[in-house]
Amino acid sequence: MSNTSETQNTNNQPAWQKPALIIAGVIILVLLVWGIVSAMHKEEPVAAPPTEAPTAQPAAPAILISSPTNGQLLDITRPVKVEGQGQGLHEGNVVVQAQDEAGNILAQSTAVLQGKDVGVGGQGDWSVELNLEDVIPGTKGAIVAFSTKPASDGSSQRVAETRVDVLYGEKVEAMIVIREPSHGMVLDIDQPVEVKGQGQGLPEANVVVQALDASGNVLAQEATTLQGKKVGVGGKGDWAVALDLSQVTPGVRGRIVAFGTDPNGGRVAETGIDVTFGEAVEPTPEPTEEPVDPSEALEGRKWEMVNPLPDTEITLMFVRGKVTGFAGCNDFTGSYQTSSSGSIKIGDLKTGRRACEQPIMDQEKQFLASLGQATAFQVVEDQMTLNTPNGLLQFQTEDD
Repeated sequence: MSNTSETQNTNNQPAWQKPALIIAGVIILVLLVWGIVSAMHKEEPVAAPPTEAPTAQPAAPAILISSPTNGQLLDITRPVKVEGQGQGLHEGNVVVQAQDEAGNILAQSTAVLQGKDVGVGGQGDWSVELNLEDVIPGTKGAIVAFSTKPASDGSSQRVAETRVDVLYGEKVEAMIVIREPSHGMVLDIDQPVEVKGQGQGLPEANVVVQALDASGNVLAQEATTLQGKKVGVGGKGDWAVALDLSQVTPGVRGRIVAFGTDPNGGRVAETGIDVTFGEAVEPTPEPTEEPVDPSEALEGRKWEMVNPLPDTEITLMFVRGKVTGFAGCNDFTGSYQTSSSGSIKIGDLKTGRRACEQPIMDQEKQFLASLGQATAFQVVEDQMTLNTPNGLLQFQTEDD
């Protein structure tokens, strides 16, 4: 009973009267004090001096052309796309030029780099389109790309220039044809002759048209130019001229030729056709007198003998194959035939029987004998001569 009472008395004691608890509390308190004191006397670590972050160096200006490539043949029938990259460019600007071999600018465009930090020197892409349809196909040149930045004197300075060599389209072969007139044609030269055709690839689109004779002499010449959208850069076009050939002798054979000219005056793409300049004119024969039948001048006229015997008269008249006349004493009749060559044949002479004094009868007899033997005659105006074996018989007339 007593032990139970003691136990109960112990449990009812205040906590601070219990020895074990007191000892534990003291230990905890000592540890706390020691920790506080240690913390107070502990040296604070010395902070390291701040270090400066490394300064970023700006990228060196650079431009790259990725398309077209060096030596590429460009299709200039449509806008040419030029692409590339760049870095370290002032405000990210890019200038792109198409140049010929002499450095002349054929086309130009500008672009701005596309990228995150291109405005402060970062890397980016660029792209432009150049219209080169007016460039003569086959022209050699280069695509040039560069950037610009302000210089100290206020001007603009190029930086990071690059280039690729290119060929602007395939060279167009020079060509010229004559459409009108056609080969072998006879031309109407009473009016200007129209000559028409086509051409392409001709320097400055020039065309010269000539009319030549068979020896190559120039009979007429005219110059013109091709007409068409792109003839100035080698494109195809039409041409036409009118040649004045009115002074050419009709029927002359020759050629129509057409050609272009280069800056040095040389001929380019010459062509030609054979023609005849007008219808040949047959020379008009000079009027010739139709052969006159001598008998026409002989017939129907009264011919009187020249110098008969005094106080006598001998006459002749030829009419349609019959000859009549007076022989000095008697009338007579007969027949005759003539030819265009002037020959004559007289026959069947008959006379009256009247007798006259001499020498009239002898004159008549001799005249009729000679007349019957006449072989030729000749009439000159109002004079007529008969050729006979006995000599010439001469006559004259007063008839018109």
